[in-house]
Amino acid sequence: MNFTILVGAGLLGYFITLTDFPLQSANFLNMADVSSYVVYVLILVRYLMLGMVTNIIPTIMLTLPILFPTVVGFRFEPMWFGVIMVIMIEMGQITPPAGINMSAATIYRGIIAVVIVEVIVIFSLTLLPDVVLWLPNSMDVLAHLD
Repeated sequence: MNFTILVGAGLLGYFITLTDFPLQSANFLNMADVSSYVVYVLILVRYLMLGMVTNIIPTIMLTLPILFPTVVGFRFEPMWFGVIMVIMIEMGQITPPAGINMSAATIYRGIIAVVIVEVIVIFSLTLLPDVVLWLPNSMDVLAHLD
């Protein structure tokens, strides 16, 4: 079943890319004179909600081909965005009421502290993106790829 979802997500991503929809939506948002952080918060909320009802790999495969041109168009660092995206989807998977990794009300009460800490982490990584990019930027291997 998971393999079928991955194949379907891959095919859908390929066809969405062929339609040029991602570039058109990125251009629309750039021309709409919307703040980049408004779009960023909307993307975060969407990933949180998607994480509540789907697994991480299909979510990434379905949404990244659509959102990546928008992220790059608003000049967000792609590697930083990838870290933020994974954290938000994982936070959605433990967030009530529909968190797919949760099963009992007592666990929901215990997870509140984790969600609060993850919100603080997302806020910190938004203000200090160099924390995410420090290790990749310090590697000599990546310097030769430019």
